[in-house]
Amino acid sequence: MEKKLLEIEDKLIQRRFTGQGQDMTRWPVMLVGKIEYLAGNVAESDEPPTTQAKEVHGEYKKQIAALQQQLSGVLEKDLTDFNRLLRDRGIQNVIGKLP
Repeated sequence: MEKKLLEIEDKLIQRRFTGQGQDMTRWPVMLVGKIEYLAGNVAESDEPPTTQAKEVHGEYKKQIAALQQQLSGVLEKDLTDFNRLLRDRGIQNVIGKLP
Protein backbone atom coordinates (compact mmCIF):
# COMPACT_ATOMS: atom_id res chain seq x y z
CA MET A 1 0.00 0.00 0.00
CA GLU A 2 2.82 2.40 0.85
CA LYS A 3 4.43 1.82 -2.54
CA LYS A 4 1.15 2.56 -4.34
CA LEU A 5 0.59 5.74 -2.33
CA LEU A 6 4.13 6.91 -3.02
CA GLU A 7 3.64 6.29 -6.74
CA ILE A 8 0.60 8.58 -6.67
CA GLU A 9 2.44 11.20 -4.61
CA ASP A 10 5.42 11.09 -6.99
CA LYS A 11 3.14 11.98 -9.88
CA LEU A 12 1.81 14.96 -7.94
CA ILE A 13 4.93 16.45 -6.37
CA GLN A 14 8.69 16.22 -6.77
CA ARG A 15 9.80 14.74 -3.46
CA ARG A 16 13.50 15.23 -4.29
CA PHE A 17 13.27 19.02 -4.06
CA THR A 18 15.34 20.29 -1.15
CA GLY A 19 14.44 23.97 -1.43
CA GLN A 20 18.03 24.82 -2.15
CA GLY A 21 20.18 25.26 -5.21
CA GLN A 22 18.97 24.22 -8.60
CA ASP A 23 16.37 21.64 -7.75
CA MET A 24 14.16 22.65 -10.65
CA THR A 25 16.96 22.03 -13.14
CA ARG A 26 17.95 18.74 -11.54
CA TRP A 27 14.52 17.16 -11.18
CA PRO A 28 11.36 17.48 -13.26
CA VAL A 29 8.45 19.49 -11.92
CA MET A 30 5.48 17.25 -11.30
CA LEU A 31 1.75 17.87 -11.77
CA VAL A 32 1.13 20.19 -8.80
CA GLY A 33 4.03 22.42 -9.85
CA LYS A 34 2.76 22.50 -13.43
CA ILE A 35 -0.72 23.47 -12.27
CA GLU A 36 0.75 26.23 -10.08
CA TYR A 37 2.73 27.55 -13.05
CA LEU A 38 -0.30 27.54 -15.33
CA ALA A 39 -2.51 29.19 -12.70
CA GLY A 40 0.13 31.86 -12.06
CA ASN A 41 0.42 32.72 -15.74
CA VAL A 42 -3.33 32.90 -16.20
CA ALA A 43 -3.77 35.00 -13.05
CA GLU A 44 -1.07 37.49 -14.09
CA SER A 45 -2.61 38.17 -17.48
CA ASP A 46 -5.11 40.89 -18.18
CA GLU A 47 -6.47 38.77 -21.03
CA PRO A 48 -8.67 35.68 -20.82
CA PRO A 49 -6.86 32.32 -20.86
CA THR A 50 -5.49 31.34 -24.25
CA THR A 51 -6.72 28.33 -26.18
CA GLN A 52 -3.44 26.60 -25.33
CA ALA A 53 -3.85 27.33 -21.61
CA LYS A 54 -7.37 25.90 -21.73
CA GLU A 55 -6.11 22.76 -23.47
CA VAL A 56 -3.35 22.30 -20.90
CA HIS A 57 -5.90 22.85 -18.12
CA GLY A 58 -8.07 20.12 -19.65
CA GLU A 59 -5.12 17.74 -19.79
CA TYR A 60 -4.24 18.44 -16.15
CA LYS A 61 -7.85 17.79 -15.14
CA LYS A 62 -7.66 14.38 -16.84
CA GLN A 63 -4.43 13.57 -15.04
CA ILE A 64 -5.90 14.61 -11.68
CA ALA A 65 -9.01 12.51 -12.33
CA ALA A 66 -6.86 9.48 -13.14
CA LEU A 67 -4.83 9.96 -9.95
CA GLN A 68 -8.04 10.36 -7.90
CA GLN A 69 -9.32 7.11 -9.38
CA GLN A 70 -6.02 5.40 -8.59
CA LEU A 71 -6.14 6.72 -5.01
CA SER A 72 -9.75 5.58 -4.62
CA GLY A 73 -8.68 2.10 -5.65
CA VAL A 74 -5.93 2.06 -3.03
CA LEU A 75 -8.31 3.30 -0.34
CA GLU A 76 -11.08 0.90 -1.29
CA LYS A 77 -9.06 -2.26 -1.77
CA ASP A 78 -5.64 -1.93 -0.20
CA LEU A 79 -6.74 0.02 2.85
CA THR A 80 -9.62 -2.42 3.38
CA ASP A 81 -7.18 -5.33 3.23
CA PHE A 82 -4.80 -3.52 5.58
CA ASN A 83 -7.58 -2.78 8.07
CA ARG A 84 -8.64 -6.42 7.97
CA LEU A 85 -5.08 -7.40 8.85
CA LEU A 86 -5.07 -4.89 11.72
CA ARG A 87 -8.41 -6.16 13.05
CA ASP A 88 -7.09 -9.72 12.95
CA ARG A 89 -4.24 -8.54 15.19
CA GLY A 90 -6.50 -6.57 17.54
CA ILE A 91 -5.35 -3.15 16.30
CA GLN A 92 -7.73 -0.25 15.55
CA ASN A 93 -8.43 0.56 11.90
CA VAL A 94 -6.92 3.31 9.80
CA ILE A 95 -9.64 5.60 8.48
CA GLY A 96 -9.12 7.00 5.00
CA LYS A 97 -11.37 9.50 3.22
CA LEU A 98 -11.08 11.44 0.02
CA PRO A 99 -11.90 15.12 0.33
